[in-house]
Amino acid sequence: VNASRLNGRKIPGKDVVKEATFLVFRIGKVLFGVNEKCVPLSGESTAESPPRRAEAAPDRGETHSPWSAVFSLGYNLSPSGTKKTTFAGVEETGEAKFTGSPSFLGEANYRANAHFRGAAELGISQLSLNSQVGNETSFFDLRPEYVLGTRGGKWEFYVGPMIGIFFLSQNTETVTLTGANDGTTVAVKQQTATSLLVGVGGGVDYKLNHQFDLGAYLRYFKPGTLKVTGTESFAPDGNSYEAELT
Repeated sequence: VNASRLNGRKIPGKDVVKEATFLVFRIGKVLFGVNEKCVPLSGESTAESPPRRAEAAPDRGETHSPWSAVFSLGYNLSPSGTKKTTFAGVEETGEAKFTGSPSFLGEANYRANAHFRGAAELGISQLSLNSQVGNETSFFDLRPEYVLGTRGGKWEFYVGPMIGIFFLSQNTETVTLTGANDGTTVAVKQQTATSLLVGVGGGVDYKLNHQFDLGAYLRYFKPGTLKVTGTESFAPDGNSYEAELT
């Protein structure tokens, strides 16, 4: 139950009765049995926080803590959506295409056991119309993940859903309308739009050592409707403008 008095003791080979997953050895006339992964082999470290064992789906608790931090750089591959505008009683719907943009993400995750962990993540990116025009975006999400390790213990694969809140920081912008209100300009002031975010993600991590992993992932997520408002600037008839980006 309490093996602290055995810490540091070296067991000669002649005293090992059975060497298997459950190691049995003799000290004097007394037999002891210990799970083999608790017993370092000759030359291995006997520190209190040994390296994570190369077993399928290892428990992060074998290192310093079940908590870990993740920092990543991603790229928003194909942002697109639908934009519905309402002005002077006229509704128009069209496709909204954006250029790719880098994403910076950071998360904290907790390893509940060998196969499950939970993550809280913060991401920052852009919705860019081109290299000069765009609006900042950020999101916060929670993500439960199922983790599957390989037999060698070096690789781990994971997948899970994500749910959170998406933020659009709209910059000051002048919009020129087309269609029925062609040529009318609208002033959109700086504002923030929010929506629910849902998605799914998966990835793979490679264990560099007992403390650091290197990984890659792919995620697909969809924010809800983002609403931006403005007012007519020319001619100034006081009409209001509303754009819903889905």
